[in-house]
Amino acid sequence: MTLRILLSHAHGENHHRRSQLPPPISEAPASRRVYPLLRPLLELNQHDTAVRAAHDLLRNLSWVLSAAKLPFTPENEASSAFTSLLSDLKPPIVSSLPSRLMRPHHTTMVTQLPSTRATLDIHTSTSAPTFGTTFQLSTLADSGPLPQSLQFPTVDKVAKHLFSITALGTIAYLLREEEALGRREGWRQVSPYLPELVRRNGGRKDRITISVDGEGLSMECVIDNKPGSWQWRGHQDDDEQQQSAKGLAEVLNESLGVIS
Repeated sequence: MTLRILLSHAHGENHHRRSQLPPPISEAPASRRVYPLLRPLLELNQHDTAVRAAHDLLRNLSWVLSAAKLPFTPENEASSAFTSLLSDLKPPIVSSLPSRLMRPHHTTMVTQLPSTRATLDIHTSTSAPTFGTTFQLSTLADSGPLPQSLQFPTVDKVAKHLFSITALGTIAYLLREEEALGRREGWRQVSPYLPELVRRNGGRKDRITISVDGEGLSMECVIDNKPGSWQWRGHQDDDEQQQSAKGLAEVLNESLGVIS
């Protein structure tokens, strides 16, 4: 439909030009206006593909965190690039559409993850000086002084970094939630860059490790020299099962031998 509108606009412009008085005859070749038709549509389709991929990433992550009963709050619902385009148009649509298509496309998604607020900016342009789609991921930890921002070329690179942030945020969430750790002291994070907690337990060392990937969220524990491993996977059709399943904090609480 968009291509038909662009073609209609081009035909209308040509008809208007031909209805005007012709320029004086000269030896110079007549100028012929070239209308951008396919390139803007390809750019719009590329941006829409990127937005949908990012939306799927955040949706799947929300299902995983919901299964583990961890906080996840999408602060805005990103629509498709085509829907956003139509909402930006002002009448008359036929004349405003070409100029809007020539501008770069931009979409922002904001999500509250465990202990971290993440903002994903998707920018697409096929004109100089930037070409293609870029993903700008900005994160602000609940206890962090300043936001961090990184740029990625693909949504797969965004996913890898977002999974790491989610794992680290889950560790921070466990440290903040006393009930998750059974109100026991002595736990500390090995490194601010590692999603791992340790504590001395007599002559032994207890350990809790969190990992997140495309398959789900995993927790591995070694408590009193007894290893344990759990994984939470989320899916939209598993709402009833998720409600009855135990969350990460509850499993960890039981592993520490605390009866809630």
